[in-house]
Amino acid sequence: MFENESIEMAGSNQLQIKIGNEIEKYLEMHSLLGNILENIRKNPELFIEISREELEIRECNLKRLFVEISNCKDKLREITLRKKESELQRRREMNKNYLLASNNSSDYIANENSNISEFNENFSFISENTNKLQKVALVISKEINEQNRIIEDISSSVENESKFVFLKIFIHS
Repeated sequence: MFENESIEMAGSNQLQIKIGNEIEKYLEMHSLLGNILENIRKNPELFIEISREELEIRECNLKRLFVEISNCKDKLREITLRKKESELQRRREMNKNYLLASNNSSDYIANENSNISEFNENFSFISENTNKLQKVALVISKEINEQNRIIEDISSSVENESKFVFLKIFIHS
């Protein structure tokens, strides 16, 4: 019986670690999005090739994705709370069964099976939200790559323009 408890606690700890990792990824993504938006607001002249409308559309898309990330985080929080509550309930039930020293093993096995199915249900919710977060992160990554490409293009054109001006100044000197 104690062996089963330690195995189940290890599974619960792994789940909590996974949830913690997902939250850390979310916070990193949130910070990155904030930095991108601040960059665009502070330096609009660096994004001359992109129209204001395009910037607004992209900003709206990023805000929508941020809301989706926030919703996933809220769902993850709810699932975590439900998991903790169900874990407490399960442990109370196990303690009760242990104290009663029940010899009826079939009841105990049925109880364990119901706990396992509840754990599987919670894990599927977490997995679904993790997949959503990964999809959102992919879209954000594509947006960042697009912004980087535009910045590189602008940087290249500015460099070419400065070389051209330098050559003109050098030739006329």
